[in-house]
Amino acid sequence: MPRSSPESSSYSSSSYESLLSASGAASGSSADSGDLEAMQARAEAKAAAEARAVRERRRAMHRLAEWFAGAALLELCLYYWRGHLCMRGISDRRSLRARLATQRKNLEDCEPREALAIVAPQLDATIAAKLRKDFDALEALFREGVKENDVHWIEQTGQWGDPSQHVFLQHMSRMVLAHLQTRLDPECAEEITPALVEIAGRRLSQPSIEVLFPLLGEDGQREFQQWYMGFSGRTAHWVDGAQNTPAASSTAATGLESTANLAVHMEDGTDDHEEQDADDADRG
Repeated sequence: MPRSSPESSSYSSSSYESLLSASGAASGSSADSGDLEAMQARAEAKAAAEARAVRERRRAMHRLAEWFAGAALLELCLYYWRGHLCMRGISDRRSLRARLATQRKNLEDCEPREALAIVAPQLDATIAAKLRKDFDALEALFREGVKENDVHWIEQTGQWGDPSQHVFLQHMSRMVLAHLQTRLDPECAEEITPALVEIAGRRLSQPSIEVLFPLLGEDGQREFQQWYMGFSGRTAHWVDGAQNTPAASSTAATGLESTANLAVHMEDGTDDHEEQDADDADRG
């Protein structure tokens, strides 16, 4: 039987190995492509989840900001109501406390403008005019809200080395008071600022910054950001009015505070309101 020539045998072996190699390469390429697609799908799913977390947080923050504005305007109405009671000669601390608590309960489920419509007609005309003026001024501050770039900055706060909530609230309290005294009756601003900061302080760090932020005024907002970033050695830069900060490395799951923790109920602060009314009665 004729034997294959060495050249023919070598060619057949080489062709077979080439086929195996090509098949393996194709299989490897297919596997690599599958891995790449899986990685891309996971990355897209993660990005979508983070985007949903941001949207949910911002919706929750919008509701919280509306609630806080209502709580602040209620404190304003009650400040003038307490003054009205004192002018009527109600000086007994227990009686004053009871009347404040009753009025608070009557008003706390009202919309801010409804509360104003209830309280103002009961006041002396001059005092009622001051209440309406201060109400409009405070409401306007909240209506301005927080700008998008400032919201983004607030979402980057709370990193290692940043000031604790207790520390930055002390600083914000002084700044809020300074600005409110230029917008409201100075004595009124001095009385309600501690209450507003105390209410904000019941929330987590980021929400407490965001709800108080409109009360700083534009210059105060920039000053607070510079102070905050300087506290931890980070820097903030403004270009054409837009504020830029170093990007946070944390994801939405770790960098944003839990949306569930932003849930707000007026009754959460019932005991605190009673203590506040007692303090107000003492001052009265």
